[in-house]
Amino acid sequence: MISCTFDDGGKGLLRHITTDVIVLNREQSAFLLVRRSAKVIEAHKLCLPGGYLSRDETLAEGAAREVLEETGYEVTNLQLFLINDYPGRPNDNERQNVPNIFIGEVGEKVSEPDHETDEVMWCPLNKIPDEAEIAFDHYKVIQEYLEYRKQPFHIPIVKALR
Repeated sequence: MISCTFDDGGKGLLRHITTDVIVLNREQSAFLLVRRSAKVIEAHKLCLPGGYLSRDETLAEGAAREVLEETGYEVTNLQLFLINDYPGRPNDNERQNVPNIFIGEVGEKVSEPDHETDEVMWCPLNKIPDEAEIAFDHYKVIQEYLEYRKQPFHIPIVKALR
């Protein structure tokens, strides 16, 4: 949680804003997953690239930065897909992050992943790992995206993925 002091002097705890990205390689019909390092929560699990929004950064800027930091790839054609408004996200009870999930297309590989990532892998859209292998609620996000591919609906959506 973020501790804030308001204009009237009152104090409160607020939720963090994060971004995650489903980075697609349409030619391979696959998307990027990263394996989290031992230094971060949900260590050794797979997840979508993403993280906290920095000060003075738009959602799309934060999403692109996080993809670059965690994978070494640039991302293009970012489109907001889903805002997960569920405060009871798995392994997220203290921070209560509000993730803004984007869909994007893979760009050029311009660097190596940062210290938060042990592995970057392309996951075929028809071979999703088991839910127990995936951090946070990213398995549910991926399932939501697969539903969208089958029957497109108006996006972005605001939903509490439980």
